[in-house]
Amino acid sequence: MASLTQEKVYKHNYHYKVLYSQAAQQILRTVAESHTLLLWSNESLQ
Repeated sequence: MASLTQEKVYKHNYHYKVLYSQAAQQILRTVAESHTLLLWSNESLQ
């Protein structure tokens, strides 16, 4: 229960939002890079 309350507080904190956004962007960038490498390696094998 306490962690749920903390999460509500964090969601209204500007710094938390910025860090959360940066983490999400990094995850998307990593996935995109992995996908690009996978496509590149598949094309080079053909």
